[in-house]
Parts: sequence; structure tokens; C-alpha cells
Amino acid sequence: MEVAQAVMVTVELDFGGSVPAIAAALLDIERRYEPEDGKGRTFAILDAYGEGTRTGKLHLSMHVSAEKPGIGSLIFKPTGETLWSSRIVPSQDPKTPQFSGRNLSIYIDEGAGKLLTVDG
Repeated sequence: MEVAQAVMVTVELDFGGSVPAIAAALLDIERRYEPEDGKGRTFAILDAYGEGTRTGKLHLSMHVSAEKPGIGSLIFKPTGETLWSSRIVPSQDPKTPQFSGRNLSIYIDEGAGKLLTVDG
């Protein structure tokens, strides 16, 4: 996977009881980073959504964005299962800037057609 690309990771997770809310479920997913330069993170979860299934599992989709070269993984803490893992390499497109950690802009729709900006 190249820097500045994103993938959708979709899984069904068994929490062994009631299905948690998305925010609570994300606390049980470890993000592992092995950046080539030894600093910071290699990817980010941009958003996540899902719902309970008829079998009592959580159907969860996470939008994962590659930020810098290295290895990134998502691990389900209760079982140790690897949900996603990828080697992240520099972009082959010379026009794609490498992630500096300073160019992230987050916009939130406040519901009345107005976007709010979060300083990223």
C-alpha cells in the first residue's frame, strides 16, 4: 500500500455478549505502528461505522489512511486476531506529497449546511 492511499477494512467482531457502540469497540482495537524512521504513526483510522448482526456480532467498517512508510496493523485485543496489516511504501507518483503530519484538515458538517473546521 502506498502513502496517501486509503482502504476500507470491514470485519465482524464477537464481543461475547452485547454489541458495543462503535466508540467503545474501537477501544478494543490496537493500532500497531512500525514507522521506517522510528517516529510517529504509519496510518490513521479516519472514520468507522457499523451495526450489530443477527448473530450478535458487530459488523464494523473502518476507513484507514496510509500516512508514512513502515508497517501498520489493527489487532482485536480480546482475541489477538490481526484485522488488517500492511507494509506502507512511499508513493510512486512524484506529485504525491509525503505526509508531514502538518497538512491534515478535518471538516465537520454541523447539520445546517455549514462546515466547521477542526485544527488538525
